[in-house]
Amino acid sequence: MRKKQMKNNRILLICILILIAMCFMLSAVGCETTVDKEKMSAVTLTGAKLAWEEIEGASEYYVNIMFNENSGYEIVVKDTKYVINHAAPGNYYYKVRAKVNGAFTTYSDTFVYKLGDGSRENPITVGSVEELSRISTGLRTIKDENNQDIAVPVYYVQTNDVDLESKEWTPIGISNNIFKGVFDGGGFNINNLKITKVAGTGTNVAAGLFGLVQDAVIKNVNIVDPDISITYATTQFSVGALVGRSTTSVIKNCSVNGDLTINAPSTGENILYAGLVIGESRGTGMSGLSSSGTLRATYARVYAGGIVGITKTSSADILNNCSSIADIITHATGRTGDAIKAVSYAGGIAGYLSYANAVEYCYYSGNLTATAINGTEVSDINKGMFGGAQNTSLRSNILLKDCYFNIDKLGIEYDETDKTPAQITQMYSDIAQLYTVGNCTKLKSGSSVYCITSQNEGLQETYANFDFNNIWEIVEEMPALKTRVLSIIPPMSAVTLVDNIISWDAVSGASEYYILNVATGAKTTVYNLNYTITASEPGVYEYKIGAKTIGELTEYSEIITFTIPEPEEEDEESEE
Repeated sequence: MRKKQMKNNRILLICILILIAMCFMLSAVGCETTVDKEKMSAVTLTGAKLAWEEIEGASEYYVNIMFNENSGYEIVVKDTKYVINHAAPGNYYYKVRAKVNGAFTTYSDTFVYKLGDGSRENPITVGSVEELSRISTGLRTIKDENNQDIAVPVYYVQTNDVDLESKEWTPIGISNNIFKGVFDGGGFNINNLKITKVAGTGTNVAAGLFGLVQDAVIKNVNIVDPDISITYATTQFSVGALVGRSTTSVIKNCSVNGDLTINAPSTGENILYAGLVIGESRGTGMSGLSSSGTLRATYARVYAGGIVGITKTSSADILNNCSSIADIITHATGRTGDAIKAVSYAGGIAGYLSYANAVEYCYYSGNLTATAINGTEVSDINKGMFGGAQNTSLRSNILLKDCYFNIDKLGIEYDETDKTPAQITQMYSDIAQLYTVGNCTKLKSGSSVYCITSQNEGLQETYANFDFNNIWEIVEEMPALKTRVLSIIPPMSAVTLVDNIISWDAVSGASEYYILNVATGAKTTVYNLNYTITASEPGVYEYKIGAKTIGELTEYSEIITFTIPEPEEEDEESEE
């Protein structure tokens, strides 16, 4: 009997040991004790931010990360969010669990974070503050057809509204890190942009969502409730809610709804270029831009506009289908010793037009105020749809066409004969169908500026030359632009063939150029302004050149013909 009892005890002990071993084995393969799985259900992925609700009693959270569905690893965090930051393009898989009293919840659903390589076909997505703030120059390096490293634009696409939470923003593109990429806002909002400081040095001081951009494309961005308030004075400063300074770029289908205040009274010749959308433009195509709110600017010399502060340099700037209902208020304080250096220009669309410009299908209705310190020449204080224009021989290139402004002055420069503000001077080669409400007594003869009254401004027949089928409409008894945005893609120009090299002028905003072989239909992509024909066989070769900008292809150039003649045959001497 005793032996039988001992045998049973041994069996029981063996069973216990087996159970213990099984528990260790299960633990080794990750079968920890779990708690209510529903507690990890409130997990979200917004842009690069993975967030979840706090689990009662949780001491820490475990973020499981896998790359392209391969075996992964876990990171322990104490917070209820985790910011994703990867360098290599690809798909990253995330799931989260919590540790509560030594036990684990089950994992959340799996979330996929896709990081593009920045190409047009696989852009980098932007859906959070973190991702927006990571944008730098907007350039990446690839190999060209000769296996040489070249810099090409990075493509970014916004995927949802982004709230900057009224925290101080450092502009994208500052000093030597100028933004040269392609940013598509997708029609989403950038909310609560706050700027109280400036970035850059010397003449490269700028502020905005983007500071300095060059050869870039920015489109479909809406900036809502910006809080830009700067009290800093410097030699030259460019500020706009969207872009501080734009050079040879394309800005399309963007809006700003909010206020911008620059209050930096100073002496000397400090210059401010301020626009609700763009501060300073140098050879930029601007289409479908709009603004509302108030721009207040106090500086030594001020050029301020509802869309752009100034269009500058001899490169052609285009303002197409732009509108503003913003109030523009400028005050100039410039003085050096006893000399007055103040300039105060307030423009509903542009504070100042410089050199060659085309302004078509634009609309302004708002309030303008331009003042300056006592003693300022009246010629240096002006307000109107455009505050002023460059007084040089190049001004004859300016084109103004089919615009409406609900103010009593076009407000460009002044009349040399009496030094009083004038609505328009004879400086323009082509002024077509501009309509204004109010006093037109000082308009010079020969212009096509039509004065209308408040009684007839809501009648379509008043605007005999406006295109109401495609561009304009009557809204609330006033003309307004339709939402359709006209193309501003410039054509290819100055295409030449010298020996076997085709060359052309740069196209504003172009990211790449195409060489089309007319006979075969084959396209060759290049990133510079010339192409070397490598054909060696006799024959006639025909090529066309096109550029890719704002996601669209320009019209091709005229055909360029390159001929390789047949070798001449030697004459055989006849035998007599």
